[in-house]
Amino acid sequence: MPDRSSTSLGARRILIRCANSFLCRSFKAICALQLGDRRATISLLVLAHRFASLPAGGTARKHWSPKVSVHALSNSLVIPYETMRRSVNVLIKEGLCERDGRDSIVLCANQKSQTAVARLRETMTEQLLTMLRDLQAVGFDFQAAREAGRLPEATDSAEQLPPRVDLADASGVLFLRLLEVGGPLHRHDYLRTIVLAAIVSSNMAHAARDKAVMWQFGAIADPPPDALRKAVSVRSISEMLGISVETTRRTVCQLIDDDECIRVGGQGVMVPAEVLARKEMLQVATGVALRVEQALADLAYRQFDFASLA
Repeated sequence: MPDRSSTSLGARRILIRCANSFLCRSFKAICALQLGDRRATISLLVLAHRFASLPAGGTARKHWSPKVSVHALSNSLVIPYETMRRSVNVLIKEGLCERDGRDSIVLCANQKSQTAVARLRETMTEQLLTMLRDLQAVGFDFQAAREAGRLPEATDSAEQLPPRVDLADASGVLFLRLLEVGGPLHRHDYLRTIVLAAIVSSNMAHAARDKAVMWQFGAIADPPPDALRKAVSVRSISEMLGISVETTRRTVCQLIDDDECIRVGGQGVMVPAEVLARKEMLQVATGVALRVEQALADLAYRQFDFASLA
């Protein structure tokens, strides 16, 4: 059996499986908050990350965050400006943001805005902890990976003292980075990225806690064979992501047209091993694993107690 602390070859596909589940769960949980439409809520996540934490003990200021331009949000999420502008208008209509200049917005300094961001942070914290527990459940050894130097340096390791761990912010950053990785493959249509992740995750969901299977096919270049995969229905994907069946079906059809997944009789859809082994898919997979490794390294640097997951 491969070294369970390895993130270079033996465990990266395990990281990817847990990252896919994290992405799908986070997306559903974000949508369930009903803070406007999906893009608007993800935009709020960007704002929450940029502006970090709520002011202690309230504030007498008009706003509790610096302003950011709609163009900057558009570039951050690689979403067309007009689409981004419509999503921003949703946040404004909901009373979560307001304009500050011609093209800039700020988070409103009201109870509704602060409550919404607090709920978003709580949701993202829960999703990250679930991903970490998933890794622990299949035998991933966080401490051994760190001590063996198999995790990258933290992004801000130049600081003398590590900042306090912020699970909500770390989770939000990971979610956005995972969306970013799949962007080029899907012409920056984040919904296609998430639906594909849901199909891949569902195809192996029955073996997600089977340590032997997970480690046998832990390397990126060694996806599980199709005989181990189970097709998933469009309705199941819809329920998994909390989106309509029609939206799910339309997105799945686009993925099929682009030869990224296949129909399996009357059972549903599957992403076959042949697709996962393609060069462009391996590049995305490597990018996903690297983002998770970086997130783990940042948590370790901030002295997160992985032992507390038990």
